[in-house]
Amino acid sequence: MTAPPRDASRHGAASVGTRRAAPLAAVVAAAGSCAVLHGVSLAASGVAYDGAYLLVCAGLAVGGSACVGGLAVLGRLSVAVALAVWAVAAAALESGLEGALAMTACAALGARAGRGRGEGPWWNGMLAGGAFVLALGAGPRLAFRLGRGERFEPFLMAAAFLVLWGGGRWLAARLERRWAPSAVFVATACALVALAARPLVDGRRGRPTGSAPAAAGTGPAAGGDLVLLVLDTVRADHLSVYGYERETTPELAELVASRPGAQVYPTALSNGTWTVPSHASLLTGLAPSRHGARLGRGDGARYALEAERTLAEVLRAAGYRTLSVYGNTWLSRIAGMERGFDHYRQSGMFGKPPPIGERLRELLLPSVAAEGARPTASAGDVSAGLLAALDGAGPGPAFLFANFVDAHAPYLPPRDLRGRFAPWSPFERPEHLAIAQSEAEKRRLEARYDECIAGLDRDLGLLFDELEARGRLADAWIVITSDHGEAFGEHGVTEHGTTVYGEVTHIPLVVVPPAGVLLPAPSDPASLVDVAATLAGVAGAEWTGGGRDLREPAASPAEPTLVEFYGDPAKARRHGELARLPARALVEGSLKLVVHGGASELYDLDADPGELRDLAAERPEDLRRLEDLLGEWDAAERSPQAPAVVGSDADLQALRDMGYLGDD
Repeated sequence: MTAPPRDASRHGAASVGTRRAAPLAAVVAAAGSCAVLHGVSLAASGVAYDGAYLLVCAGLAVGGSACVGGLAVLGRLSVAVALAVWAVAAAALESGLEGALAMTACAALGARAGRGRGEGPWWNGMLAGGAFVLALGAGPRLAFRLGRGERFEPFLMAAAFLVLWGGGRWLAARLERRWAPSAVFVATACALVALAARPLVDGRRGRPTGSAPAAAGTGPAAGGDLVLLVLDTVRADHLSVYGYERETTPELAELVASRPGAQVYPTALSNGTWTVPSHASLLTGLAPSRHGARLGRGDGARYALEAERTLAEVLRAAGYRTLSVYGNTWLSRIAGMERGFDHYRQSGMFGKPPPIGERLRELLLPSVAAEGARPTASAGDVSAGLLAALDGAGPGPAFLFANFVDAHAPYLPPRDLRGRFAPWSPFERPEHLAIAQSEAEKRRLEARYDECIAGLDRDLGLLFDELEARGRLADAWIVITSDHGEAFGEHGVTEHGTTVYGEVTHIPLVVVPPAGVLLPAPSDPASLVDVAATLAGVAGAEWTGGGRDLREPAASPAEPTLVEFYGDPAKARRHGELARLPARALVEGSLKLVVHGGASELYDLDADPGELRDLAAERPEDLRRLEDLLGEWDAAERSPQAPAVVGSDADLQALRDMGYLGDD
């Protein structure tokens, strides 16, 4: 038998080698297509992720997929079967066991669909990767539109993958007799790019309101700017300006010291226990039961603001330019919150994180490029957006409203502050709190929380410097507050939106008037509704909302302060059973009534700021009097729930990343 020519032998060996490496090439192509198409969808949607973060995730996705491809080569799997295995592994990373089980059947069916062209490694890999990234986005949308919860998302994602990959393979088998392989490849690539380029997030989020100045305005306002800064999730007793042992707020302390008229209110309360009701109270002067934006939980639901007028509307009518930049995604989902703002934008827009790569980064390199994975903008970003809006607004006084989310979980301090208050490891991952965590773990996360506050304080100092450089600080009224605090297990719950005890509802309130203006010394509790009344009073505007002007001495007897929480069963498993119970608190002077689960508790905040000793049995007369006041409020003030409207898929994803939605 004559031996084959040398060249022919080499060619035959190369062909065999190429065929054996085909599964590896296919899964690498799938991972690469995922990364590219995810980038296309981000660009088309206008969302922003750090470039280094995206590169890290893409590298991990390709590297991890190459491992799957290498195993497929060793196991002598076909291209289609290798891609089916890759899809199952990817689904397991993205959706856990449920995702893997759902994808197993769908990927197996997809691997059997079609013949011929569908076995080409590069084409088939590109199609599988594109199908996966598109199906990953389609799952939540389908679940919402079908009225299903998150648990159905993995199954709907797998079904979408079957339709896209299996259907594509079947179609290619039909076209292979008429089209050249290159034409099928180009057509598939164009179709995938077109689908990915279709905006996958709601482009309306963060847009300017576009509303024109109110016709009834009184002309240009006199005086300086009104600056309202909300430090999201910051509790008062973790600020050094409130006496906290860790130095977390030196910049804020310096600002207070520079203005003799500034006041730090020792007892300031949030009227709600989480973002939506608290911000709505801040900008309407109304309690949650009156303004309507009090719930907001649940997939796709947001709740409209029912107030007759907002603070921004009042100030714009008084001649102020009304400018807002915020970091918390919830503020884009409260219908009516934007009312009265000439400029109302979310700083940064975030979509779904990179498929496969982000999960691998979380598992293998949790601290690498972690800032890029955070679903919110930093204080520096928010400040930059606010200053840009101010510079573009022209001369005249402005109302500046900003929301900073740097202290919100998962806690990720700036690099140079990590480890300031507790040892830090480069393999440490940003985390949310949970009631099941050990006390040592809670204390570690508490240290990270404090480091986040220290970083936020530093950025506030830079913002004050920029306002001073523009000549807008000396005459400005500055209010620094928060929407709620954060619980670290003090009363059997963690995080916020879980209780009305002080760890969640005792917030900072610092009012810094212009030089030469003095404020009365605090004598009674203040709350967010008082901020709205005070700023309207400074502007000389008529205020129809609630609250009192903090420039005036408190009335005697003082008006009680109401805190409302409507319960959140979805948080109970992770954050504590107390979260299931609707609760309210009424604060009068130093006495605080807490009502939940049909029981009433009474605390003296002066003697017991941690609310650890229930005085209900010792002071029954005070208990009954506050219960009667709460009953009078119920009879006169409570309103029906506001209507729900649909939010965007990207909003939902960002909220899940922040720990709001889902079974957390």
